[in-house]
Amino acid sequence: MEYRVNSGTWTNIAGITLEIANANIGDRIQVRVKASGSKPASAAQTITVTAATIRPAAAPTVVFDDTADTITLQSGWEFNTGSGWVAFDGSNTPVVTGSVTVQVRVAQTSTKPASEIQTITFTP
Repeated sequence: MEYRVNSGTWTNIAGITLEIANANIGDRIQVRVKASGSKPASAAQTITVTAATIRPAAAPTVVFDDTADTITLQSGWEFNTGSGWVAFDGSNTPVVTGSVTVQVRVAQTSTKPASEIQTITFTP
């Protein structure tokens, strides 16, 4: 078996599974049985990469202080305090006084899915 990403070079598959590093949403992966001797390669089967087929990146490392009730977020991240995901815009830091759970992740882009989630629980 062999594969290629978009119109790239055909690459050997040396097992029964394959993980393609750096695949992006929208990439087209073609897989086929490679040519052997006088036997030509099979017709390629095409898989289009979606957000659901890419392993998410690790959760971001969030700086926070439960005692001081502070959390530091970065551009490109989003947070959820129970009312849905909100893109961090540099000025909309969530209020973390009292008993609050904040989920933080790197937002999905046009080529990568949202990252895994870091959950932080603030206490009164």
